[in-house]
Amino acid sequence: MKTTETKDSKTKFTKLESVGSAISNFGFIYPLNADGSVDAACQIDVADASDEWLESLSKGDKAIVKKATA
Repeated sequence: MKTTETKDSKTKFTKLESVGSAISNFGFIYPLNADGSVDAACQIDVADASDEWLESLSKGDKAIVKKATA
């Protein structure tokens, strides 16, 4: 699990490799750019994620999402 902090140090991203996304410590999901960086301009609340996206999460990534949204 790789966690990256933003410049403001309030938002931390953890990559979800199984779905090519990252989740923030605030429960928002973001797509990853081709270079692996987080596209912070495109946020979606994890509560609005599709069932297909949620079902595509690996077991380890599901645990990360569960922890981030607890």
